[in-house]
Amino acid sequence: MLKQKFYWLFLIVLLLLGLYYFWDWYSAEYESAQVEVVFTPFKRVAMDRLLETIRKAEKSIDVAMFWLTDPEIMEALAKQAKNGVSVRIIIDENTVAERRFFDRFDKMVKEGVKVFIEKEPGKLHLKCAIIDNKLLITGSANWSSYGFLMNLEDVLFIQSRKIVNSYKNKWNWLYKKAKPWVREEIANRLVYSRTNPGVDPNIDYSRIMGGTEREWSGEIQEKFSIIAKDIESYYTPSRDGQLSSGVGMLVKDIEQSVREIKAAMYYVMDGDVINKLVEAAKRGVEVKVVISEKMLRGPVSKILEMLERNGIKVYLPPLDGGTQQGSMHLKCMTIDDRIVWTGSANWTLNAKELNIEDYIRIENEALAKFYSNYFNALLKISPEYKTTASNR
Repeated sequence: MLKQKFYWLFLIVLLLLGLYYFWDWYSAEYESAQVEVVFTPFKRVAMDRLLETIRKAEKSIDVAMFWLTDPEIMEALAKQAKNGVSVRIIIDENTVAERRFFDRFDKMVKEGVKVFIEKEPGKLHLKCAIIDNKLLITGSANWSSYGFLMNLEDVLFIQSRKIVNSYKNKWNWLYKKAKPWVREEIANRLVYSRTNPGVDPNIDYSRIMGGTEREWSGEIQEKFSIIAKDIESYYTPSRDGQLSSGVGMLVKDIEQSVREIKAAMYYVMDGDVINKLVEAAKRGVEVKVVISEKMLRGPVSKILEMLERNGIKVYLPPLDGGTQQGSMHLKCMTIDDRIVWTGSANWTLNAKELNIEDYIRIENEALAKFYSNYFNALLKISPEYKTTASNR
């Protein structure tokens, strides 16, 4: 009789535990997300928002980043580690190997920041951080002075248990394979280097892009917050070698477009995406793509000609990626003023099959219109690309 009572008590406990975990999963899966988007480089708005978030962290900051070099950001991370916050950074091997940043990483490590190196066939191209296991920061911007003070970027601050848990699982997967950063080991390897100079803090780079900031921005908001019910995250490469579900979903959204597609993309080289954009244009969807200056260089410029021949309008913002201007570094798209795609991934084969990237898909009309207004303002200062043949 006693055994039978314990048996039923055991079953009841299991049932209650099952219900608890089911409700925890269900509520996280279907709860609304708080999403804030900030565009750069407007008056340090994005930079100040990021620094504020870092400084308010109470327990933990877990970062996965392709390029982390900005001194203000690194100092804020080091100070939080010194104050007892767990700060862990996973960074791409080639990026951390630039000698001129060794001292900054040394300082962070001495203050208690744990820095790890990710070695993969492709790049660790994420630009994300998880704050206190409650808030996700992601988008197109590397944590560099160029990313926040010169380039055209978007930075997303997302409060959603489902999305945060998804990124945390991805971060943990990377952490298991990462190796601690050791200055001597990195210094003995072939060092990656690039020649971009530092950013002049006295220049408002948003003013370079088409006169006054008001003329450039078209009086758009530089930041916007919404409550979103339909938000998903995806990653590449897929672990089973199959087409990433994110790329598959993105292609499906393009296939189902009805009226308009607007995209701002640093690189456009993925045949799957390009073919679907062309198909959309041929069935009457208005397709506009803002491309970075990088696409004008070398054989990839042929892609621009092909897009234009097939009815896709291509625009080039007045940015050269050089010493006085940043780059159009966005990787985002709106579809029918209803769906927003953004994240770290360019439309390239490497992003799809080799790199570690993220995609965020948000179905929300208010957010889509916010991005669409930004695109419209960008189009006003961006000449339309025309091939020599089309100008005859």
